[in-house]
Amino acid sequence: MNKIVFKSKIDTWLVFVLVVALLILGYAAMTSGLSAITTLFFIISSAFITSVLFNTKYTLENDQLIVQSGFLNWSIQVKDITSIESTHNPISSPALALDRLQVNYKNKRVLISPKEKNQFINALKKMNSSIKVINS
Repeated sequence: MNKIVFKSKIDTWLVFVLVVALLILGYAAMTSGLSAITTLFFIISSAFITSVLFNTKYTLENDQLIVQSGFLNWSIQVKDITSIESTHNPISSPALALDRLQVNYKNKRVLISPKEKNQFINALKKMNSSIKVINS
């Protein structure tokens, strides 16, 4: 199977919150005398937030769903996926929007937010026709 990459849908309000967080961290770093620890914390936080915003995606390749968010990666065997359901669960997850899919596998779950939900579900179903799609 060819590699198929699905970008995360991004809620505008989330971008706003993350940018404000970066501005607050930057202001704190500048007004605290720029100690080495404060500067390092600002640089690491900025790198993490930026990488999450620009590098959250879901890749289908070699019978796997690879979930990438910033510097973090999850690899799920598509054959282990039992169901997919629509959700707006706000729990922390590799999803940049509240319009999410809950992917259930091996008594675990991951919440994701592909921009093209229907194409993502169809591609997964082609790889594993036994996946149940619930209220999508």
